[in-house]
Amino acid sequence: MRFPPKLLHSTKNVACLIVSSMNATTSTNLRDVLSNLISKEQSRIKNFKTQYGKTNIGSISVDMVRIRSHGYSIPECQQLLPKVPGRAEPLPEGLFWLLVTGQVPTEEQVSRRHVHRAYAPVPHHSQVSFIENATSFIMM
Repeated sequence: MRFPPKLLHSTKNVACLIVSSMNATTSTNLRDVLSNLISKEQSRIKNFKTQYGKTNIGSISVDMVRIRSHGYSIPECQQLLPKVPGRAEPLPEGLFWLLVTGQVPTEEQVSRRHVHRAYAPVPHHSQVSFIENATSFIMM
């Protein structure tokens, strides 16, 4: 797994990278990855609920809430998740992979030909015909 050099400057980032690397899989098929994870997760959740189901964890205020996805903050996700070359934001497919597997995907796992095609610039003639069709439909 390759990481941008600036990610390795922070101890916090290195810790996140180590954890994500330990949980990483090499399969590019999301269905295979999920089938391996689901049974483990079901067992873990069942044990947790059995052990802590009746435990009161206290009160939470709005100020205490922080948005994190599997332990990663939004800026960490923006740094760790694969991007389309030349783009600043991560691929939605990478975020989806993280959400459903808990693992930071490799570029290979989310970089499919159709994914990159979806972010390619739309040719001018397509834009014009779309606008003409849309306006004629609205005028009906």
